Amino acid sequence: MWGINLDDASLEKRDVFREVLSEDEKTRASRLLPGVYGERFVTARGYLRTILGLYLDIPPGGIRFEYLRHGKPALHAEANPKNISFNLSHSRSLALCAVSVKREIGIDVEYPRPVLMAERILERFFSDDEREYYRSQPETIKECAFMNLWTMKEAYSKALGRGLTSDLRDIDLSPVLSDDYPSSDTVRLDIGPGGTWTIRRFSPGDEYMAAVALKGEASGIKSFTAPAGLP
Repeated sequence: MWGINLDDASLEKRDVFREVLSEDEKTRASRLLPGVYGERFVTARGYLRTILGLYLDIPPGGIRFEYLRHGKPALHAEANPKNISFNLSHSRSLALCAVSVKREIGIDVEYPRPVLMAERILERFFSDDEREYYRSQPETIKECAFMNLWTMKEAYSKALGRGLTSDLRDIDLSPVLSDDYPSSDTVRLDIGPGGTWTIRRFSPGDEYMAAVALKGEASGIKSFTAPAGLP
């Protein structure tokens, strides 16, 4: 798992990143609001390509993406001999990139913010126990409680390669929020038809909240900070 400060790259680095992006990535960057939003997109995708190139031993510009049914990017099968899966999430100035081999993975990072219609969202996408967790929290930390739930559910749904859907109400991730588990621990759950999943929620710092979901059991999740170890 890689942490990326999207506001830390120099202008020179961003220029290099722009050169390795595909035409559709350049188009997406150009459609964002001028200034910081486009620059953060370029930095995130540039580092993503650099990180994946490190694992595949190919230059960043040689990375070929395809997009699954719900828009999740994946490595083109012909250019992915190691069967690497990855997922990228960003909020404000922080991006997180999760990488695994032969197993689905999803990650989500959020900065706490007011949530409109939180109860309606909970009723649609979250289990009874997840909703009870949210409702049992003091008003002063309800925003954080919602984000705890959201990041886990979002990471899991991204690992599956789909968006949030109503059938996710049948998937209960509330045990990860139990007092029996420190927030930095990984928790293994038998959920849904896919069997065992490893779920970890954590704080990357500066009030950000994040979660990663990995298919199967994981003995440990290594963390790195870009650009350390990157060309």
